[in-house]
Amino acid sequence: MIDDIQIVEIKSGSKKSSYTREVLEKLPEWFGNKQALDEYVEKVKEFPYYAALDIDSRCIGFFSVNIHYQHTLSTYR
Repeated sequence: MIDDIQIVEIKSGSKKSSYTREVLEKLPEWFGNKQALDEYVEKVKEFPYYAALDIDSRCIGFFSVNIHYQHTLSTYR
């Protein structure tokens, strides 16, 4: 199973948003607030972003980092 998953850096803002929406909409108990979800999907475009893609190139997870200063960051996942 792990051999069927690739972690890749995503540079395209539209892909970051698309993948983020696709994953988070499957978790309505955690991300059910539409306004907050929409804001998150837009904001994630600004940050370094990595996606876990399955064998069919579908996004099954992601993480993104918001680098605050040279030595600190927050993860978006």
